[in-house]
Amino acid sequence: LGQVFMAVQVGRQADNELSLGTINLQGFGVDKRPAHARWLHHANLDWVVGTESQVRELSKKRFAGYAVRATCLPKEKGGGRTGGVVHFFPSDWQKESKVRWREVMQGRILVAEVDLDKPTWIVGAYSPASDGEERKEFWKKMRALIEEAESKWVMLLAGGDWNAVSDPAAERN
Repeated sequence: LGQVFMAVQVGRQADNELSLGTINLQGFGVDKRPAHARWLHHANLDWVVGTESQVRELSKKRFAGYAVRATCLPKEKGGGRTGGVVHFFPSDWQKESKVRWREVMQGRILVAEVDLDKPTWIVGAYSPASDGEERKEFWKKMRALIEEAESKWVMLLAGGDWNAVSDPAAERN
């Protein structure tokens, strides 16, 4: 699937550990769902942030044993077919209302506010690939989010697609 993956472990109340990963889904159509389900099962992570998915296809509240929360770009910015952020998180947390959601920028920044021994924000981010006003707005909102977390002594964990390459024209696939 050509996915990029990273995982970290942070504190959690139950066993003082939470495994967190990020993945570029490259679509979430019916043909790719079995592969994504196998990957999620094999990765065996507590929380996964996915980006660049066809999130309109992800209307389910559960997938592969996870609860799901997604945001898609607005239609005028290419939404409905591609572009967005999705969180796959422990399904029992959804039932117990352990997660408070905040959409900072539609289709670009989705924050899960949880308590892992201390207040924690898990940020799913999908930066615009090209320079312009939307990219400037994205980074302005990310900086404000980081400053807010620092001022409130909140642990901030961020994953996603930063579209940060040295030469965007040459490295765009």
